[in-house]
This record gives sequence, structure tokens and C-alpha cells, in this order.
Amino acid sequence: MPYRVLLSTSPPLGQIELSGAVSWAEIDAALRALYGDPAWPPGTGVLLDARAVAAVRVTPGEVGPEAPSAAEATMTALAGARAGGRTAVVSRDLLFVSLAVVVGGLGPPTGREVRAFAEVEDALAFLGLAALPEAGVVAP
Repeated sequence: MPYRVLLSTSPPLGQIELSGAVSWAEIDAALRALYGDPAWPPGTGVLLDARAVAAVRVTPGEVGPEAPSAAEATMTALAGARAGGRTAVVSRDLLFVSLAVVVGGLGPPTGREVRAFAEVEDALAFLGLAALPEAGVVAP
């Protein structure tokens, strides 16, 4: 499975780990698993770790300018759960970083701040953490 979703409650942090060749369907499933989890508190920080992504397979209808794209529909549906907080994207792949920042801005305004980092330590600092907390697997 090219994704894994984890949730920590102390301190609160959602984590999405992506690896290999990922499609929009897999990214969508990971986002829905995290933000749709009954234990998810809005405003919680998210670490999206894409350092192990080898390829991104998306189509214009999934993420492109066609309105509404699949990504826009997902981000609109998850807007309440995404409200507030910060998301740190960790990747050295400019295409993936661009995709993550664009997708993070889709849908109604949520106040969530999305930034990209090359190093996980910098991402954790942005999220106010010194280290990754212990987390339970949400999906798959």
C-alpha cells in the first residue's frame, strides 16, 4: 500500500506517509482516512511525509483546472475537519511539493497553513514538535 495514516493524541499530530508511485485515489484515501477519523480534532497539525514517493500519477480531471476537480471536491468535503492548524509537507520533489500546496489551498478557506520542507526536522519545528510522537495506525 503506498500510504499509511497515523494519529497521535499526545501531543496531537496526524501523519500521512506516502511511498512508491502514488495516484490521486491513494492520496484522497489517505486524506479521508485522517480527516474522517472519529478521533481527529480539527486544528491538529499534520505531517505529510512524501520523501519515499517515486512517482505521482494524477490527471487534469483529478487535480487540474476543471471545476470542480476531484481534489477540490475532496478538500471541500473535508473543509470542517481541516480547519485551523498547520500542515508540513516533507519532500525534495518539486512536483509533489507544488501539488500538495495547490491541493491544500483548494476548497473553502480553512485557515490551515501549509508549508513544504526538505528535512523532517524543519517540518517538526514548524509543527512545534521536537520529535515524532508515538502514533496509532488509522489506515490502511
